[in-house]
Amino acid sequence: MSTSEKRTEQRAVIKFCAMSGMTPTDSWKFLNQKEGVHNCSRTPVFEWHTRFREAQTEITDSARSGRPDNDQRSIQDVKDVIAKDRRKSIDDIADTVGLCHGTVHKIVTKDFNMNKVCARWVPRLLTDESKATRVDASREFLRRYDRDGEQFLRRIITTDETWVNFYDPDSKRESMVWKRPSSPPPKLVRRDLTNAIRKKRAGCNIENLIFHQDNAPAHRADKTLLIIDFLGYERLRHPPYSPDLAPLDFCVFPRLKADLRGRRFDTEDEIKYAVRSAIRSYADIYRKWVQRHRKCIEHNGDYFEKA
Repeated sequence: MSTSEKRTEQRAVIKFCAMSGMTPTDSWKFLNQKEGVHNCSRTPVFEWHTRFREAQTEITDSARSGRPDNDQRSIQDVKDVIAKDRRKSIDDIADTVGLCHGTVHKIVTKDFNMNKVCARWVPRLLTDESKATRVDASREFLRRYDRDGEQFLRRIITTDETWVNFYDPDSKRESMVWKRPSSPPPKLVRRDLTNAIRKKRAGCNIENLIFHQDNAPAHRADKTLLIIDFLGYERLRHPPYSPDLAPLDFCVFPRLKADLRGRRFDTEDEIKYAVRSAIRSYADIYRKWVQRHRKCIEHNGDYFEKA
């Protein structure tokens, strides 16, 4: 017997009990007096008992209207709103066009496939103070660059963290792969910063290096800042809410993920080799960083599409 048939049979019994003058509790006990036949929880018994006492006669569920298709007008309205402000949230769009949250979400993610674009939206509107802080930081960066040129950029060590998986699928369907219990879990490629710098920049003067990182809570922690100062790094100023001014966020990590996506690695050494090989090809990172600081000033500290 299917679940639907079982429910219909239960409701027929509940209707009989209600029409016979039994209380909801008596109806529930009657349904469950013989184990395995009409077993049912209290809530639906009481709900349907009340319906039958209020003159409902049907024992089947009412037909549902179903989810309406998105008409072309609604799709165009949503598209127009996003074209004017790409930082709007789903709720903001829904309020603007007069549609429910679910309908707007379906239009955005399915009807014109904007899920990748949405992932790059910055979900924060900058205040005038934040914009001014971004402009000041960019001007300070460019002053030093205009004065010292490439020598200034060569002194900078920028750092951040990301996950690199043994396998990052191209699509949800490809992620549905069989895995043995012994399959290795995703790991983070970790390095000791000081040792890495000494290895890659032999003979460098630690006191002459400039350390840059974003404003993640772990990076702003007192202990972290104390260690950086103890190592002798100068700390490069980074404005809050500015992933578009962090080279690893706007350039390295997105390109690295794209380069490694769909490739399968068996060992951690293979991952390290692939990461190093990919990053060596990103020779234009700091040039784009300079361009982004100029764009930030041109836009008066507001976010911009691309440098």
